[in-house]
Amino acid sequence: MNKKNIILKTIDEVHFFKQQLLFSIVRNEFKKTFLLLSQNRILDIEPLRNYLIENKLNDFAKKEIDNLINKIDACLDLEKSYRKLPIEDCNYKYEYEGKGCVSGNGGIKFILVVKGSFFKADNKTFDEKEPNFKYIKSFNIGLLVLRLTDIKSLFEMDSKEPELETMEPIKKDLSDTTATESAISEPQQPNRNNNNFDPNHFNQKGYDLFLYLVEHYDKLDKTKFINIFYYLKYYRKENIYFFNFTEDKYKSFVLKNHSVSVNHFKKDKFDNSSEKHVLNSHEQQFDGR
Repeated sequence: MNKKNIILKTIDEVHFFKQQLLFSIVRNEFKKTFLLLSQNRILDIEPLRNYLIENKLNDFAKKEIDNLINKIDACLDLEKSYRKLPIEDCNYKYEYEGKGCVSGNGGIKFILVVKGSFFKADNKTFDEKEPNFKYIKSFNIGLLVLRLTDIKSLFEMDSKEPELETMEPIKKDLSDTTATESAISEPQQPNRNNNNFDPNHFNQKGYDLFLYLVEHYDKLDKTKFINIFYYLKYYRKENIYFFNFTEDKYKSFVLKNHSVSVNHFKKDKFDNSSEKHVLNSHEQQFDGR
C-alpha cells in the first residue's frame, strides 16, 4: 500500500465498520465479532504514524484526515447503541494455520477484503478463501473502539503545537512514541476501565492484552486466569508487555476485579500443555500479526 494512500485506505475501513454498526442498530441484529481476511492489515496504526513522521501534510491530506476523524467520531457515537444489542447464545473457535486462533462468545460476521472492498461471506466460503489471503483479524466492539480511539489520538498528538520554539517538532517525537491504548468496558466483564490497573503490575499494553485474553480465551474462569498468569509472566514479549505479579497479588487482583477466586497454580502442567500455544495465537491476533 502506497503511503500516500494510507489515509484513504483507513477512511474506507472506518466507513465499513460505521455502516455495519449502523445497519445492526437499525435492524436490531445480534452483536457480532468481525472476522476479516485481507492482503493488508486492517486499521493498522503503524503506517499512519510513519506517514505523519515522513510527510508534511498538504491541504488535501489535512482535509482527508478531518474526514477520517469525522468517521471515527461517527463510529464512537454508535458504540453505546451497538452495545445494547443482544448477544447470540453460542461460542465460536476458529484456528487458521500461520494466522492464529480466534475464539469467544456470540456470533461471527465473516468478511473478505479484496482490493479495498469488503464482501460478506459465510463460514464455508471464508474457510475456502483463507489460504489466498495474508492476514486475518478479528474485531469485537471493544477492540474496534480501542483501535479507532488510538488512530484518532495519533492525529490529535500530531496537531498539537510545541509551547516553546526550542522544542523538537512533534513529528520527530512520534518516532519514539508508543501508542497508548485505553481499556474498553464490556458489559459482561466487570470493572474494565482505564484506571483499574496499578502501573507496578502492568503497562498500558500489558493491561490491554490481559483484558483481551480474558475476553477471548475460551476456558472456565479459574483455569482461564491461571493460564493467563503463566503466559503473561513467562511467555510474553517483555519489551512490549509489562506484567509484574506474584501469585498472591494476582489472586487478589483477579478476585477484586473479576470476582473469581483462583488457586492451585501448577506451572509444570501449563508448560506441558498446548494452552501456551493457544494463548500465543490470541496474542498474535491482538498484536495484528
